[in-house]
Amino acid sequence: MLKLIKKSNQAGVTLLETILVLSLIAIIMVGGLNLYRNASNAAKTNEARRQIVALATGIRSLHMSKSTYGASNAVISSATLVATGAVPQDMAQTGDTTISNTFGDTVIVKSVDAAGGTGSHFEVFYPSVPSAVCYQIVTSDIGAAFLSLATGCAAESAACAFGVTGLTAGGAPGTHAASTFCGSASNDLMYTFQ
Repeated sequence: MLKLIKKSNQAGVTLLETILVLSLIAIIMVGGLNLYRNASNAAKTNEARRQIVALATGIRSLHMSKSTYGASNAVISSATLVATGAVPQDMAQTGDTTISNTFGDTVIVKSVDAAGGTGSHFEVFYPSVPSAVCYQIVTSDIGAAFLSLATGCAAESAACAFGVTGLTAGGAPGTHAASTFCGSASNDLMYTFQ
């Protein structure tokens, strides 16, 4: 006699299948979050680097016909830089008196003395750079007029804790120096240009 076996239809999913699907979703979300974070850091790195180079280029162009950038250690007026177009348009200019970087902190530009004489160079104080972005900026080529880079500055007028000088024009400190430069969560960079 032939017995017919009745097959029952399963109407749900097992606990193991549910756990597997949730695990895959979690892995995909973590991967997506990491990709977003990396893309965000890359965008901020490019913006910060572009701001530094554009500001330095604008200042050199503004002072091309002059023999100095101003009196020794004098802050170059933000209002003058903004009015003459030496400041990149995307750097927030609050009432034409403050230049802010991509991280929302105040950028200060001042003339400094060097081998070329009084006010022959200028410094750009670029504060509050996050560690991941700092590392990428410090290891990149800023341009031919770049002379030195320092960090660990308490303020734009204070001495800096770490410095790299004597670089060839357009050189970058390299990865070993970058780890020293970018050791804190928020880093203040001081670039010197000629």
